[in-house]
Amino acid sequence: MIDWLWQRLFRHLQIPIWIATSDDPSDDPLADHAMDQSWPYFRGSLDDVAGRFLELAMREKLEAVVRISGDSPLMDPELIQKALEAYGSGNFDLSTNIMVRSYPKGMSVEVIRTSTLARLYPDMSPEDREHVTPAFYRNPERFSIYNFETKPSLAQEQWSVDTAEDFTKVESTLERLPSPLDISFEDLKEAFSL
Repeated sequence: MIDWLWQRLFRHLQIPIWIATSDDPSDDPLADHAMDQSWPYFRGSLDDVAGRFLELAMREKLEAVVRISGDSPLMDPELIQKALEAYGSGNFDLSTNIMVRSYPKGMSVEVIRTSTLARLYPDMSPEDREHVTPAFYRNPERFSIYNFETKPSLAQEQWSVDTAEDFTKVESTLERLPSPLDISFEDLKEAFSL
């Protein structure tokens, strides 16, 4: 799944991409694979994902980080580009499509301003640090957040891979598509409705 996601993102986006995984031994195979593929990768805390992102962003002097989960192999690079353009269109702390969810699970994107994450980080709970952005969504009055939506809402759709059944569903959908590396969100909506 990570190969699939990497190929799609690398093919369509003109931004630096890292695998940001944990330093737990359970993630050694992923880090080894990234090293074998010559992909940039970063290892940090297993449970403190916000800290992992922040450490990478500070080390690389990134204005913002884009959060995409590894369980989302179908992620449409166009949605990432849309979130990046929204982030760049104003002085936003966060650009996302999940504050008000209308996209399927597996199409979630967040662009997080590094300086805002650094300011918020000391006050984050362990749960917030594990999931990175809940404190933003709980306190929207403290932040400038841009949320974009799709209609009709597909919020109940499951396109991420959390179970063996999800994997089979995604795999069979991809097998029906002529050019899987170039599929769009619109293509996937049609494929999943078959």
